[in-house]
Amino acid sequence: MPTPSLVHNMKITRVENATAAGTTDITTDIIDMQGFNDVTFIACLGDVLVTCALELVVQQDSAANMASAADVLGSTTSFTAGASDADNLVMAVGTYKPVERYVRAKLVRATANAVLDSIICIQGGAQTLPVTHDATTVLGTAHAASPAEG
Repeated sequence: MPTPSLVHNMKITRVENATAAGTTDITTDIIDMQGFNDVTFIACLGDVLVTCALELVVQQDSAANMASAADVLGSTTSFTAGASDADNLVMAVGTYKPVERYVRAKLVRATANAVLDSIICIQGGAQTLPVTHDATTVLGTAHAASPAEG
């Protein structure tokens, strides 16, 4: 039996849609980690103004509503923008085996405006394969076991 590709070993979810330029914090949809060992959040940026301070962090909680969310230690990446050096780039942050069942990402935008195109969540280390993607967030996946030209 061929080894499944990454697309069948991970779950992909769009957890935040585009957000207009601003300096407010953005918290994503909450992700249930049951059945997965690791999680990565990828923030896709748009126009980021000079001096904008960005920070992307993973938060976790034992409650599904994340009322007492806490940052996961070591799961923060930050960047302060210079002249157009953050436009249309990505920030990524993740954690392996979070202590709590529920996670989300928080994008801090401070000092100057930043546009967010989206935030994507990738859950990996699935305990059951192949992973079934949610039809409300993924249109389709494919994996060619032995690719042929065509």
